[in-house]
Amino acid sequence: ERAYEAHADIQLLAGDMMDLEGVGSFEAVTCFSDSICYMPDAPSVQQVFDEVYQVLEEEGVFLFDVHSQYQINEVFPEYSYHYQTDEFAFLWDSYQDAPDTIQHFLTFFVPENPSEEKVANNLFIREDEIHEERTYPLAEYVRMLENAGFSKVECYADFIDSEPNEKSRRWFFVCHK
Repeated sequence: ERAYEAHADIQLLAGDMMDLEGVGSFEAVTCFSDSICYMPDAPSVQQVFDEVYQVLEEEGVFLFDVHSQYQINEVFPEYSYHYQTDEFAFLWDSYQDAPDTIQHFLTFFVPENPSEEKVANNLFIREDEIHEERTYPLAEYVRMLENAGFSKVECYADFIDSEPNEKSRRWFFVCHK
């Protein structure tokens, strides 16, 4: 919306990242908010990297982020966050049943009729979601990116452009074709 409002001359596409055939070629591809972590297995992650490499122009750049193993295995298990106002409630609980994999159980209570200014009779609709995410060792991501053909892979951590360490929660990749 901000790009549109600013009349920015960029092309934005949304689609299946496992099948980018026919979408064109690009100077840059981004995939944020740990979207890669939603891939069901390592071969699927490899397929995404292969697809992205194919649509990048020469010297193109691929930017993405993932949860680190520390985040998935140490921070998220038994994580619980609950937030509520008079108009909304959000419950987030995370559980782990396998290494490097986490399940987030999200529950939202939203107004039955959101167009009304005040919630009539305090009636809410409950909406539940289950999100399963997985990650891999940093070296495995680099190996998969190199297998896809990327010539230079840089990795940073935790929104501050620092080198990843054993307690980094999120890894950010800058991959050059």
